[in-house]
Amino acid sequence: MAVEGAAIAASDGTTRADAALALERDAAARRTRDDVRPLGWYRVVDDRDEANEEDLAIGDAFARDVMARATRDGDDGEAAAAAVFALVSARGGADDAPGVRWYERGSDGLREETFTVEMLEAERIVVDEVAKIAPEGRDSRSARFASSLESAATATTALRDRLAVVLEYLRAVKDGRAVLDRDVLREVAKAMVVLRTSSSEALREDFADEYENTLVLNYLTAMTKTTDGLSEAIDKFHIVHGDHSLVTATRFHTRGRGMPPTPGHDLI
Repeated sequence: MAVEGAAIAASDGTTRADAALALERDAAARRTRDDVRPLGWYRVVDDRDEANEEDLAIGDAFARDVMARATRDGDDGEAAAAAVFALVSARGGADDAPGVRWYERGSDGLREETFTVEMLEAERIVVDEVAKIAPEGRDSRSARFASSLESAATATTALRDRLAVVLEYLRAVKDGRAVLDRDVLREVAKAMVVLRTSSSEALREDFADEYENTLVLNYLTAMTKTTDGLSEAIDKFHIVHGDHSLVTATRFHTRGRGMPPTPGHDLI
């Protein structure tokens, strides 16, 4: 988690860390995800800039506040040192990714480091689905539906592969072939609780009802469109062949799309 706006201007013209805001953001993040900890802070610049001594001082103060909060809460063993600082450039067009320069705290100050962005397969699938709903050149409902099914199938395959890895690890721990990691076991236990909650009989019944209702609506919609088109075709056939007694006052006639009146043809 990176903290935005964690610095305020002081009366003497300098900038200092806003400890109250930083701790407030930290507390809000903990309420949402208990495994999220502040990693550092960032500053947005209009042009390519360098980290300066003021950034270093603010970063050190920010790190002290975060570590003090972590120590007070008793999780200093899990809290990060909050020693990361990023400069984000606001330059560039709408389609350009913002330029980011990554710094880490060292003994001689802030050192610029190279970095890469890594995401899990499932996360990349979700991001791709949000950013690109339909395949290029095929902006239709059927294409979007096919793309959605393909993404769901890929995500399901990735989930199955990960479950296989977790099961193999649990077997290895049970047989003494792997080291016991309590954090991993806690995550597995939480996942099992969520699965049991989402697999209740009441939830299955609600899902089945919604699924059946959706199918019925789709069937009725398809039947209505089909019978409407068939009825219109039958009316056209009877009009062309002069069998007016079987022609009904349907949508086809009220729209005035019939044949123009001719001698011997009295259209309804």
